[in-house]
Amino acid sequence: MKTNFNFCLLAGAFAVFSLSACNDDTMETPVSETQKENLKPEQPSDLEKICYYVDQYWSSSAVLTTSLPSSTDTSFMNAQMTKIASLWGRSNPTLRFVNDPSNPNSTYNAISYSTGKIYYGYAIYADAKNKGGNIVNAMILAHE
Repeated sequence: MKTNFNFCLLAGAFAVFSLSACNDDTMETPVSETQKENLKPEQPSDLEKICYYVDQYWSSSAVLTTSLPSSTDTSFMNAQMTKIASLWGRSNPTLRFVNDPSNPNSTYNAISYSTGKIYYGYAIYADAKNKGGNIVNAMILAHE
């Protein structure tokens, strides 16, 4: 009986600890509209041209970059981001590109995060551009 009680107590403590360790975006303190307007998009430093492990939604060898292989493509995407944000009366979200030279197909995705960031994969960008030009990428970006 004592062994079962100890096991149940240990399992219950583990469950409580596991649940309390989870990140819940709803627990964040609300930000007023004036504070939101004062927040500027996260700007990378010169050392952040290629960053670090992205997150669990991308392969472990993927890296964040601030640009696409072509500066023209990068300018186009940033201009579209500005147009889309202004259409909805919002400030620009942080736009980053995900590259994975060892597994390029792993970047066939674009994700928007609740933190106001958009990560856009190199592979989906190249495929969309090949299939329909920049208009397809603008539509994917607007979706995110």
